[in-house]
Amino acid sequence: MAKPFPLSVPPEHLEILQDVLRLRALDMAALMDTPQEEIFDRAVRLATTVTGVKVGLLSLVDGERQFFKASHGLPIASEADRQTPLCSSFCQYVVTTRDALAVTDAREHDLLKDNPAIRDLDVIAYLGVPVHDAAGHALGSFCAIHDEPHEWTQQDVQSLTDLRNMVETELMLRAVLSERQILLDEMNHRLKNLFALVSGFIRMNRRNYTEVGPLADALEDRISALASAHELIVPVVTATRNFIPEVSLRALFETVLRPHVPIGSDRLVLEGPDVQLEAQRITNLALAVHELATNAAKYGALSGLEGTLHVRWSVQDGALSLQWHEYLPCGSLQPSAHKGFGTRLIQMCIEGQLGGQVTSVADPSGMRYAISFTL
Repeated sequence: MAKPFPLSVPPEHLEILQDVLRLRALDMAALMDTPQEEIFDRAVRLATTVTGVKVGLLSLVDGERQFFKASHGLPIASEADRQTPLCSSFCQYVVTTRDALAVTDAREHDLLKDNPAIRDLDVIAYLGVPVHDAAGHALGSFCAIHDEPHEWTQQDVQSLTDLRNMVETELMLRAVLSERQILLDEMNHRLKNLFALVSGFIRMNRRNYTEVGPLADALEDRISALASAHELIVPVVTATRNFIPEVSLRALFETVLRPHVPIGSDRLVLEGPDVQLEAQRITNLALAVHELATNAAKYGALSGLEGTLHVRWSVQDGALSLQWHEYLPCGSLQPSAHKGFGTRLIQMCIEGQLGGQVTSVADPSGMRYAISFTL
């Protein structure tokens, strides 16, 4: 059964509304300020049919307003009518309590009786269930509204929950398709880079060898290392379940960086405690590090003989903090080192997949990245 609305604003209400990870999840869902879609409109129409009330809404709640992605029974004359400030929102409490909430007559409820939605939208009776993304973040409310007092039943709650589940399935499918397309684009991007890197290996190594045999051996070693690094990112794209159970963080960096710089070289510093990563974190972090390494090899510290790369990491309170610092002769950083598709890919892997954070700074001395996520 749905719970009654709290009698006062919950203690962590504002903190939950403004939670960075929740707001990022809402942004990644890409539903705010978008046109109405039949698949969601159909769900809210069904909600009014099965509950016997006049209004159904799919409301998304950010830190300042609620946006009606789908609505039935409300007078929507313009895009401005599809949103309200939070002061007119019942749905915000569904988001912050993370529970189904119901009220029979909002005019008699201590928390709700002065809410402008009673006057402006005729919200007298309300039943709402939270809408989540795949990671469990509450994005908004799927709700039914009546313009007169109404007693909600357990069947009403179950019906709204079933319809809400259908909406969440649609959101999950969209997220998977979006991520898969980005990863497929990345695989195409990676294949092109593989050819470019192999060509670069040949040009770089032929200056150092006068005989074919040693040159072939050197090229074989580097291409083999590149293939090992590639194998770390393939499971993300192919969705195979035959993952290596765990890999150390140091081994991941050595595998990914070996094609670009000799391990143990004074041009590379790897410093941090022994950290074992589970399969899903291995593949997503490897994909991000692979992009960082490729950019460094094309534009940054690993593109010549004078740059150095320092990678340091630490673990505190169950979270991994990683610093990637490239050092170049002053003024030699190429502008393309910090723009384009690679940045989106890194953000998707670290923020979207690992639920972490990534920041970057480009200055003449080189690129710097700070990455953190929960282990």
